[in-house]
Amino acid sequence: MVLVNHSARISGMDYIAVTRMDTLAGFDKVKICTGYMLDGKIIDYYPASLKELSRCVPVFEEFEGWSDDISLCRNYDDLPVSAKKYIEKIEEVTGVKVAMIGVGAQRSASVTKIDIYND
Repeated sequence: MVLVNHSARISGMDYIAVTRMDTLAGFDKVKICTGYMLDGKIIDYYPASLKELSRCVPVFEEFEGWSDDISLCRNYDDLPVSAKKYIEKIEEVTGVKVAMIGVGAQRSASVTKIDIYND
């Protein structure tokens, strides 16, 4: 998420899509990289120097997974609570709203969280 946050800042993103959420089903825990350990300090930004980046160790925040098959979900409220917490953390870390969540292989297998045309 550190890199997504960086991309959002430099690109001026208002919304993002999270795809392949269905592939996370069945894991006891899911993780989000919320920062890097660099020379003994936690940073929450993407280093400008490749030399610094090579010394970074990802710092993960862990969340409860979900075992439910979410591929038939079409409304945000239909997602398991733990999946919603995962999405909400992505929004918190990036500062960008998640508008769409991909929940399966088909084009129609998506959840619209925010109607970007009426937000």
